Amino acid sequence: MKEIQLPDPTTFFVLLSSFLFLIFSPSINAQVSMTTLGTSYTQNFDGVAAAAANGGTITFTGNTTIPGWYSNIGTLRTQLAGSARSNTGAFYAIVDGTDKSIGSRPSGGTNDIAFGVRMVNNTGAAITTVQITYTGEQWSIAENQNNVNTLDVAYQIGNNLTSSTAGSWTAIPALTFTQLYGSAQSASMGGTTCGGSSNQCLALNGNQSANRQRLTACLPITIPAGQEIFIRWVDDDNSANDHYFQIDDVTITPFNVTCSVVLPVTWTDITASVDENRNATIEWGVGSELRNDYFEVLMANEESPYFIPIGTVQSLGDTDQKRVYSFDLPLKQSGMYYFRIRQTDIDGRYSYSAISSLQIKEETLFVTQMIGASKITFSQQLEEGTIVSLYDLTGRLVDSQQLSERSSKVQFSTLSSLTGYIVVEQSNRTDSFLVRFE
Repeated sequence: MKEIQLPDPTTFFVLLSSFLFLIFSPSINAQVSMTTLGTSYTQNFDGVAAAAANGGTITFTGNTTIPGWYSNIGTLRTQLAGSARSNTGAFYAIVDGTDKSIGSRPSGGTNDIAFGVRMVNNTGAAITTVQITYTGEQWSIAENQNNVNTLDVAYQIGNNLTSSTAGSWTAIPALTFTQLYGSAQSASMGGTTCGGSSNQCLALNGNQSANRQRLTACLPITIPAGQEIFIRWVDDDNSANDHYFQIDDVTITPFNVTCSVVLPVTWTDITASVDENRNATIEWGVGSELRNDYFEVLMANEESPYFIPIGTVQSLGDTDQKRVYSFDLPLKQSGMYYFRIRQTDIDGRYSYSAISSLQIKEETLFVTQMIGASKITFSQQLEEGTIVSLYDLTGRLVDSQQLSERSSKVQFSTLSSLTGYIVVEQSNRTDSFLVRFE
C-alpha cells in the first residue's frame, strides 16, 4: 500500500480556506450590488468599450464587458449612427458621438437575442418593490412586412442567475417597447419603399425624441436579502427583417414600501421673484424624479384665494440628481400672490410643493422736472416701448413719443405755453398727469 503524504497543518488550513473561498465567494459570479434601499442603479452605456470601426466587433463577456450585464450573444457589434444600417443580425452597440446604447437586430443567424442585468440584494432587508425605467429607441425601419416588432422585458428571482435565457421568467408588459414605425412608413419618411427583401429601408437616429420612448414600471415583488433579480430584454427573431432596437438610460431602484407610496418627486425648494418690469419667475427644485409626467404651476391672490393652474411644464425624465425648473409670467396688478407646484406622475397620482409668496407693490410715478417747453423727467425709468402722449385740455393729441429704450426722460417737439395732461402707457400700467408748459 502506497503511503500518502499529508501537508502540514498550516498548509492544509490555507488550502482549505482557498477552496471554500472559491466555492462560496460572491465575487466569482459577481453582479450589481443593491446596498441601499431607495438608491438607484443607473447605466447609460457610454462607457462600453465598443469597437471603433463601423461593423467592428468585440467579445462580449458576461459581467465583464459591462459589469453585471449578460447576453446570449458572445460578440458585440458596432453600428455608427451616421452609417448605413447593416442587415446583419447581431447584439449591437450603436455609437452616436459620445453617446452609446446597446440593443439588437435579430436574424436567422442569431435567433432571439436576450440580454440583461443581474442584481443582488445586499441591503440587509427584503426588497418589496423595484422601480425600473429605461428608454427604448428605434434606429431603423426594416422590411418587416406586417409584423409588429417588440422588445420585451421580463425578470427572474433566485440565486446564481447567470443566463439571460435559462429558467422561468415573468413578463413586465408595461416595459415592452413596441416599434414606433413600420415598413409602410419608410417611403413617406425619406426611405426606400419597403417590399420583398428590401432589408433595412431607412436609418433612424434613436436619440431624436420622435424615435424613442421612456418606459417605466413598478414591480410589487419580494427579493429576500442575499437573493438576486435578473432583468432581461428579449428581441424575438420575427419573420422577414427586424428593426434596430436599442435601450439606454436604465434606472433601477429598490424599495421596501409598496408601489403606491413610491415618491415620484422629492421636492427641495420653490421661490418666486419679479423684475423691474413686473415679470415674475417661479423656480422650483427637485432632488429626484421617478415616473414623473408634468408639473402644473398654481396661483392664488387676494382676489382669487383658491389655487388655480396657470401653466404646465413637462418633466425632463427620471433623475437622481437635483434639477431646477422655472415658469415666467407677467403680473400687471399690484398685490400679494401665492404660488405652489403640483406634479403628476404617469399613473395620474400627484403631490404638491410648498407655497411661495410674492408681493407686487404699487409704485407711484410722477413728474420730477420739466425743462423748457419740450423735455420731461419722471421719477422712475419707463420701460422700452412706453408710449407717452401729450393732450391739451380739449382732448386733442398734441404730441406722442414711443421710447426705443428704457429711460426716465421724454423729449417732445418744441411747444409753446400749454396746459394739458400727459398719458404714460406701459405694458403693465397706465398713468396720467396734469401739466403746464410755459
